[in-house]
Formats: sequence, C-alpha cells, structure tokens
Amino acid sequence: NEGIELQMDGYIIRKKDLFLQLGTNLTHNKNKILKISEALKKQNEINNAVRSTMPLPQFQEGESTTALKVVRSAGIDPATGQEVYIKLNGDRTFTYDPDDKVVVGDLLPKVSGTVYSVFRYKQISAAAYFTYQNGGYVYNLTRATKVEGSNPQLNADERVFNDRWKNPGDISAYKNIADRSIPRQTTRFVELENTVSLSRLNVSYEVKPSIIKKYGASKLSFGVSMNELFRISTVKIERGTNYLYSRGVDFNLNIIF
Repeated sequence: NEGIELQMDGYIIRKKDLFLQLGTNLTHNKNKILKISEALKKQNEINNAVRSTMPLPQFQEGESTTALKVVRSAGIDPATGQEVYIKLNGDRTFTYDPDDKVVVGDLLPKVSGTVYSVFRYKQISAAAYFTYQNGGYVYNLTRATKVEGSNPQLNADERVFNDRWKNPGDISAYKNIADRSIPRQTTRFVELENTVSLSRLNVSYEVKPSIIKKYGASKLSFGVSMNELFRISTVKIERGTNYLYSRGVDFNLNIIF
C-alpha cells in the first residue's frame, strides 16, 4: 500500500477587518496484493458461486484489494431480451460464467480531496468546502435491483416500464421485463465516477462585544450551514450509489458567557 497526501493553503488577502484564505488537499492511494493464501483462493470460489446483487471481493495476486471484477457485457439482445456475455476469449454467449470475470476498474478513486475558502469581513464570515474525486468506479446497485431486478406489478421505478425489453426488435438497456431474476454481475452496471460537489457552506455573523457585554455574554454569533448545495458527477445520485444522500440546512446560535 502506498500513496501521497498534499496540502496547501494561504491568505490571498490579510488585513485587520478583511481576509480571504484559500486551501486545498489531495490524496492518492493505491494497493496491490502480492500473495494470497489457499484460504483466500477458496473464498474466491465461494464468492463466485454466490448469486449476489453486489459483486463480492475477488482477491487476485497483482491486483488491488478494491478491484472491481465482473463479466463483460455486450448488452441486451434485441431478438430475445437476454443479456449477451463476453467470454475471456472474446466469444459471445447467453450463458453466464463467473470464470469470465475481468477487472474493469477500481472502487478506490485515483485522487480525492477538498478545495476550501474562508472569507471574513468585519463581523461577517463565510466558508465553502468543495470535495472532489476522480477515477473511481461504482457498481450501480440501484439500476441492478430497482430497475432490472424489480417486480413491475409493484411500486416500481418508471425505468422498469420505459427502458426494459418487451418485444422482439426493442433496443433497450435492460433485459426482458418478464424476467425478475437477480441480474448477473456485468459491466452494464459499472460506472466511472468523477464528482465535484459543494459539500458545505457556512455563513455567520458575530455581534460586536460592546453590544452584548451588558447582558453578561462575551460572544454571540448566529448563522446558517448548508450541505450538498450542488453536485456535478458522471454518476447519477440515487438509492444504492450513495446511502442517505440529502441536502440539509442548519441554523446555528452560539452564546458564550
């Protein structure tokens, strides 16, 4: 396991009643399995035999511990509504074989970090924190279970009706709507994630000490904090790709006596 961490910050403006500080940090980390035991080789076989909704770990010498290993897919056959799988030798088949799995990416991003700015003018202050990550892959469990693995007769995502195969000749992203089996682990549900988001914004106002001193307080400030104000990403945020994703607003009151 090896990696680097970089951090830099400084003042763009620094005066008595005004300052602007900018900063950033960056993290890059990678790992490689040098050797695995017979027990882990056996665990690979066990994981391959399980038909799970999420790809289970496959520990392979020379690969990362967070490598994403699935079978390559050629998409949905327009004539039958079945998925077409690509074998290791390049042949195409309707028969899924876990031994055809290949590493298609890594769950760990190549780089991630934060860019932040802190501003203050007299009693008003503001701080913004932008987070980013680049080069990591995700297995979109929502599309695999709530669109393709969903029962269309129950409360379902609209894509179950609009995007799944129904009749011969349909060009669709998802297999036969009548097929409710657990989808196989293939590249159809693997997505590259490059994301930038405004993860936190704080704005506050500090009352002058001369005003609150007569009330026995040494400090009084109030403000508002907001999270996830915007997000730009190659992966759509939905249930399954990020747990409990939400935008929130907090109002803060701080009194020190």
